[in-house]
Amino acid sequence: MHRARSSGKTKLKIGRMGLTDRVHEKLKELILDQKLGPGTYLNIDRLCRELDVSSSPLREALARLSAERLVRFEPFIGYSVAEVPDRKYYIDLMDVRLLLECHAARVGAANNNSSYLAAMEAAVRAMEKLPSGSRYKEYRVFNSWDAKFHAALVESAESRPLIEAYKGLHVHLHIARLYMRSGGFDVTSAVRDHRRILEAFKTGDPADAEAAVRNHLANIQVLKRWDEANAEAASQS
Repeated sequence: MHRARSSGKTKLKIGRMGLTDRVHEKLKELILDQKLGPGTYLNIDRLCRELDVSSSPLREALARLSAERLVRFEPFIGYSVAEVPDRKYYIDLMDVRLLLECHAARVGAANNNSSYLAAMEAAVRAMEKLPSGSRYKEYRVFNSWDAKFHAALVESAESRPLIEAYKGLHVHLHIARLYMRSGGFDVTSAVRDHRRILEAFKTGDPADAEAAVRNHLANIQVLKRWDEANAEAASQS
């Protein structure tokens, strides 16, 4: 099978502190912005030259990206950028999120643990100050706080199997892969939904917390916008 190959002559300088983390973040940016498109073969030697790093931090970063399912590894072939999951995968992912996060909301709101409430509050306040955008540099911080909010929500249930199942989904990374296709997201709507979930947790009402989570997940428009973008592209072809 023919594979597109990473290209480009410009060196992408990486700082020396937290080198593996920086390489991981730079490659994630290139993948989510589709500068390294789905199926692109990741040549180790070429990437070492472009990023100006040795192979050790690069391989460590690629292993992390593989665990996050942003790249795939094939024996005797190497690493390549993972394909973007199909629409059914995202629909199924949202169904699983509903199951896990609604259950966590019911249990977590009743637990009324102040540490999780504080983490959710900090995330909402941070998100309120951030702009929207469709490029990774523009939405990276928002995406990080969004992930922290939902992690705190899930962790509030204090169920290790539930937490492990949720972390294994890598929800926010997979949703982020659609931002370029869908033209970004609505920060105002997202923050409003998160604030409603937080307020429901503060009252300690399991039913209200579950309803707020269910409403928030129903409001995520990235799939709808993806469909609209695909329809528009098809009409112009």
